[in-house]
Amino acid sequence: LFVSSKLQLLWNHLVLVPAVRLSMATGQTATVVPKVGVVVRPLLWTRNRWLAPLSLSANVGRSYRYPSFHELYVDLDSLRGNEDLRPEDAVEADVGLRWGHPVVDLEVVFFSRRIKDLILYAPVSLYLVEANNYSGASTDGVESSINLRPGWGITLRAAYTYLRTRW
Repeated sequence: LFVSSKLQLLWNHLVLVPAVRLSMATGQTATVVPKVGVVVRPLLWTRNRWLAPLSLSANVGRSYRYPSFHELYVDLDSLRGNEDLRPEDAVEADVGLRWGHPVVDLEVVFFSRRIKDLILYAPVSLYLVEANNYSGASTDGVESSINLRPGWGITLRAAYTYLRTRW
């Protein structure tokens, strides 16, 4: 079950996007997963038309994932599931700067994710890899992209992501 809304405030200079998801799985407890997004367009009505498409965005929320059937029950030679796995739970946030124009879009986003009970296959012996929960994992990074639309229905896109994962 998922509910979301979009609230445009201050003559579209501020946009709020609250969302909540109810996550349920058989044999597990139901979990509420909230998120909220904000877009600020401080120069929307400026006289300088090149600055008007500038926007700042931010999102913060929780992500939640139940273990898959494979992670729970599969037992194949040296790969083994784990029936005692807990759901993967994380808090994530990002903040970005975007400049959009009919011909070119530029965007840079910084993101971070702190994971509690990461579900990961890891070696437990020389010949056995098993799914288990691990705590203390985090992911941080930067995404940048450019979209060029020279015309004739063509869009050229280039993107780069720097990702740092720690455990």
